[in-house]
Parts: sequence; structure tokens; C-alpha cells
Amino acid sequence: MPRCGLIQKLNNSTGGFKDVSFSPDGGTLAAACSDGTVRFWVVGDWSAGLTLRAHRGVVFALRFSPDGRRLATAGSDNLVRLWDARTGQELHSLRGHYGMVLSVSWSPDGEVLASASAGGSVVTTSHRTRTRPLPRVCQDLSRARLEALWDELGSADVRVALRAGRTLSASPAAAVPFLRERLSPVPPVPADKAARLLRGLNSANAELRELIRRELLELEELAVPLLREALTRSLPDAVREPVECLLREVQAHPHGVLTQRALRAVEVLARAGSADARAALAALARGAPGALLTEAAARALRPADSAAKAAEAPSRW
Repeated sequence: MPRCGLIQKLNNSTGGFKDVSFSPDGGTLAAACSDGTVRFWVVGDWSAGLTLRAHRGVVFALRFSPDGRRLATAGSDNLVRLWDARTGQELHSLRGHYGMVLSVSWSPDGEVLASASAGGSVVTTSHRTRTRPLPRVCQDLSRARLEALWDELGSADVRVALRAGRTLSASPAAAVPFLRERLSPVPPVPADKAARLLRGLNSANAELRELIRRELLELEELAVPLLREALTRSLPDAVREPVECLLREVQAHPHGVLTQRALRAVEVLARAGSADARAALAALARGAPGALLTEAAARALRPADSAAKAAEAPSRW
């Protein structure tokens, strides 16, 4: 019987590991980390290589392409990202999921990438040819119909949300003004509130710490910088461990129904590509730094993510 033994133990001081993948030539090991990074090691001497800041929140999965030139990563920010495995340069950011992306897999020829999410969807993307953009068949949407579509956009049933998104994207003249009314930039956490929360985390009163924990959970991803700042301070072990657990919890579940619907609405605006739509995105991009909605709007305004290149994204509307 073959003998098994420990070759090397690798650690990540800033969080746990979610997935690992060897490059096809066996020379590199990549690890998906719960702190949003991807870390590389050279097989053999196990020296550290690149570290990528890959996703907001948690990186759940990663896979090298069959030729070893690209690395696909999947994260809790609903995105799949492609990287140059040699340089660490980001090649593409792929949308289409309405939930945390949990796994990725390449076809044997490296031309198709499949990804699966907690939102109940499997998305396949071609990396050889472009998909055609969604044809726009404008509909006359009444106010009542727009309100109903807005509700459906936040549905937990991904099929309902996708239908609503497609309908809104097909009618930008009606959808864009409506969405501008409904969406607003994420306000930053006031300085006095941030200071109070940080003090409360280090309180000797267990009941107060629990109240602060619940308040931070309500802040969703805006709690992340506050919790990271708290961990830079001198905290007793009895306080540090719950703060670390809370940070992992917020990163693993970065947003609720309201934020999810707003992120889907950003996709509609990005596909519209009109001056009004871009003005709405610009306003959202001026929201609180670090908020998912702020970053999603900013990405949609970049040339690589604009409506002119929307055809390269997964056709999910």
C-alpha cells in the first residue's frame, strides 16, 4: 500500500482557506482565502508567490485553465473573475449570478467556463467568441408594472429576478428614470456612530457587546472596515475572537435583499448605457467607499465594463 505523509503545511494569518488548485504543470499551488485574496506558492520549496486581492468578501473557489495561463476565481460578491496566472493581471470580471458564486470549472479545451452560485444559477461563458447582446424590444411599461418589476427584481427566486431584469433592460426609456428615483448612494457611517461602535466592541458589558454585534450586522458590508480597525487595536482574547467571528460572518453574507436588488438594478443601468443611466451610476459611485453598491456602480462606469462591452458579459437578462 502506498505510504502517505505530510509534505508541507501552509498558513494564512488573515483568514482560512476555502479551496486550492494546482496548475496543470504542477509547479504552482493557488489557494482561495476567506479574506478575499488568492495566494500562490511554488511547489517544491513552497516559497510564497503572488497575492491577489481578488474579491470583496470571501473567495470560495478557483481553477486554473487547462493551459495554465488563466485562473478563474469565484467570490461572495457574485462575481467570477479571470486572471493572468503568471502576472496576476485581471483579464475579465464576469457577471450573471444573483448569489455568492461557489464553484468554477473549465471545459477540457479551456474555451468554456462554468460557474455555480448559491442563488440557484449555473452560468457558462465562452472565451472564444462573443455572445450577442440582448435585442431591445421596447415595451410601454406603466407605473404599476414598473413597481411590480421592482419587487420582482428583489425576489429570492432567481428566475423571477432574471425575467424582471430582462424586461427592464428591454425598456430603458421607462426603466432608467424609474430606477433613478429608487436608487440612492449608500451613506457613510457617521464618524460619531463609528466611534461608538468601536468603543462598544471593547466593552466589558457582554449585553452591550451583543447589541453592538447586531447593529454591525445591520450595516452589512459597511461593518467590514470598522471590524478590521477594531482588530488592529489591543483587545482581550475574550473580545478579539467574537470580533473575528463577526468579521467572517459579515464577509460570508455581505448583503441582504435590499442591496441585492440594488445591485441587480445597477446591471440594468449598465446595459442601458444612456447618458441618464450613466449619470445615475455616477451618483451611486459617489456613495460610501467600500460599499458593494458604490463599487458596482464604479465598475459599471469603467470602459471595460460599459454598455459598449456588455455583449462580452454572460447573457443573463
